[in-house]
Amino acid sequence: MKPNLRLVTAGNVFKSVRQRKLNSELRTREYLTSNEVEKLIKAAKQGRYPHRDSTLILITFRHGLRAKEVAELRWEQVEYGRNAALRQLCVTKEIETSLV
Repeated sequence: MKPNLRLVTAGNVFKSVRQRKLNSELRTREYLTSNEVEKLIKAAKQGRYPHRDSTLILITFRHGLRAKEVAELRWEQVEYGRNAALRQLCVTKEIETSLV
């Protein structure tokens, strides 16, 4: 009985993978301007939860939060009153592993 296997020569398997373009080639900047944020807030006010959505956009813009940080916000992190503030701790992977 003859096996159905044959020896194949190795080629460059990475030839078919396209190189991803650099971010600088795709867009000139990686942030929103104040005018763009205002337009985004105005559009959010047309949605189902306008106050919540527009407030989250404003907080995200003013505090420079990432999407994950916005999703993990808790009421305990918000300070009300005359000097209202948002307490946010940014933990990197290196710090997180050293804390464990």
